[in-house]
Amino acid sequence: MKAHSRRYSGHRYTSSGVIAVIPPGIQAALWRMIGEKREAGEELDRLQMFELSTRKTDTGTTVQLIVQRQESPAFVDAMVVGDPKPYDGSVYVVEDENGSAMMLQEEY
Repeated sequence: MKAHSRRYSGHRYTSSGVIAVIPPGIQAALWRMIGEKREAGEELDRLQMFELSTRKTDTGTTVQLIVQRQESPAFVDAMVVGDPKPYDGSVYVVEDENGSAMMLQEEY
C-alpha cells in the first residue's frame, strides 16, 4: 500500500470554530469528498482547502457550493449540497501524524 493511500484514514478532529458555524451536514460532505478521493486511490496533499459559498438555484432554493482544492498534485473538484444554513468562507483540513483536523481558515 502506498503511503499516500493511507492519508486521511486516522483520527478526525474538528475545531470549535467549525463546530460553531458549519452545519454537521456540510462537515460530513467535506469529509466525504476527501474519503471518496482516498478510496479511489488518488494522491492527497496534507492540506485540503475548501471554499464554501452560498448559491441560489433557478427555483430560488439556497444551496451550498463546495470547491475542494489541493496544491500537490494540483486538482479542483466541486459539489453542491442542499443545506438550510449554508456558510460562506474557507475551511482547511490538515493531516499530520496524529490524524486530520478540520478548521476555519482563520484558525489555521
